[in-house]
Amino acid sequence: MRVATVALIAAFLPAAAGATDLIDCTRKGHNPIRIKIDSMRFEGHRLSCINGDFVADMTPCAPNGWWSLSSPTGDAGIYKVVNRWQDYGDHMGGVVHHWATDTGIHFDGGFMGYEGLKDSWSFTIDRITAKGRLSLEGKSAATYDCKRVKTQL
Repeated sequence: MRVATVALIAAFLPAAAGATDLIDCTRKGHNPIRIKIDSMRFEGHRLSCINGDFVADMTPCAPNGWWSLSSPTGDAGIYKVVNRWQDYGDHMGGVVHHWATDTGIHFDGGFMGYEGLKDSWSFTIDRITAKGRLSLEGKSAATYDCKRVKTQL
């Protein structure tokens, strides 16, 4: 009985250790887009992050339902998170917004300047169909196939 209990506990250790949900989205002929749900912390907030060729000059992570503000110079790391769009009105630099529900995951990013926020990109996954949609400023939207990845380590 004791061996079975130890084996059962060991089977659940990776999940209990805080394994991050990793989502991989692919499109033939393009580099993958990767999303990590609740993959890091900033000032007590859990942040989800997106990684893709379209992201530049910002840290593309934000808490669910919030915005993150990246420094306008240097490594463009996050220096503040806000839960209302009105709270980044005096910001100069990258802005990333994220939300996740049972049916969808969304990220969008752009740059706040003297003329307001200029959206650069957005990526949304339909969790029911597992299809992702990348929209880039000035380009036609592209569809990606998404799946949850089970990490090996």
